[in-house]
Amino acid sequence: MLEYSIETGRLQGEVPKRAVYVEAFWIDRCPVTNAQYKEFDPSHEYAAGEDYHPAVNLNFSHALAYAHWAGKELPTEEEWEKAARGTDGRLYPWGMSGMPADATRMKVVLTRATPVAAYPTGVSPYGCLDMAGKRLGVDR
Repeated sequence: MLEYSIETGRLQGEVPKRAVYVEAFWIDRCPVTNAQYKEFDPSHEYAAGEDYHPAVNLNFSHALAYAHWAGKELPTEEEWEKAARGTDGRLYPWGMSGMPADATRMKVVLTRATPVAAYPTGVSPYGCLDMAGKRLGVDR
C-alpha cells in the first residue's frame, strides 16, 4: 500500500525560476485511459474493471509512441505547468491551498490509481483534470 499526502511545506520555493511565454497549444483534458492505450497496444494489460483508469506502468518511450500514433505530441514541461496551474500563480490546479472539494481528506491512501476524472473540482484553469499528485507506476 502506498500513501500520498500533500505536504505544503515541501512546495516552498517550487516556483518558476524565470518567466516564460508559452504559445497556444493543445492538451488532452484527461490522462490516457487503459482502454485508449489498449487501442494502440493490444498487449497492454490491466485489471478487470479498470478501462477508465489511467494507463500505468509506461515509460517515456511508450508515451511518446502513443502520442505519435494518436496524432498528438507530448507537452513540454512549460506547457504542462501552464495547463495545470494557469497564469495566476496558483500552487495547485484547483487553487492555492488544501484539497479540491470532492477529495475528502488531506491524506489519502491509495492502493491503485483512481479512475480518470474522479475529482472534477480539481480542474485546472484550462479545464484539465488529474494534473496533481503522482500516478502509480508511471516513470520517465
